[in-house]
Amino acid sequence: MDWQCEIARVELERKNSLRGSVCEREEVCENGEDGNHNLYEQVATLFFDGACVSKAGMAGLGAIIMSGSGNQLGDLAFPLTSVLKPHIIEALTLWYGMKLSKQVGVSKLIIVGDAVNVIHAIGQSGLDLSNIGGVMDAVHSLKSEFEWISWKHVRKRKNQIAHTLARRALKMDQSLFCFDYEPSWLQELIAKCHRV
Repeated sequence: MDWQCEIARVELERKNSLRGSVCEREEVCENGEDGNHNLYEQVATLFFDGACVSKAGMAGLGAIIMSGSGNQLGDLAFPLTSVLKPHIIEALTLWYGMKLSKQVGVSKLIIVGDAVNVIHAIGQSGLDLSNIGGVMDAVHSLKSEFEWISWKHVRKRKNQIAHTLARRALKMDQSLFCFDYEPSWLQELIAKCHRV
């Protein structure tokens, strides 16, 4: 799988950095953003969430990218058969959402999620030895591909679209990736969430 290859690459980089090789260090602003930001340019927002049913060995990943004007740029609902811990699923969803953001041409991104530990880990620098460390290293590697990036934690009700996508992914047989088309249930959900 794509994420497994990326994590393996990042793990190799991590081992090399432990051996004393020189790697570039990213400067992180205290307010939760990296890079240069021109307020007059379009910024997209990535909402992400993960869901799991541990006893059934099922996980669901859900993410949606919205333009600054509120249009859907891309979304995903991705089922996994896996016995991963919830915070690892959340981190993995973030990585997939960021990859999707790059695929639709986003260069300036606001990341929004309800997993406090994952949002906090985005701003951390250095070696992460936690059980989400490998995925977060892949996220940090991908983060450098954006011109500007910001992140913030929100409560679940502000992340309802991604939450619903993740829950729906638990019941899917195959992945859903939408770019120019949204299923009617997703159109209704987006409209409902914008009214709130």
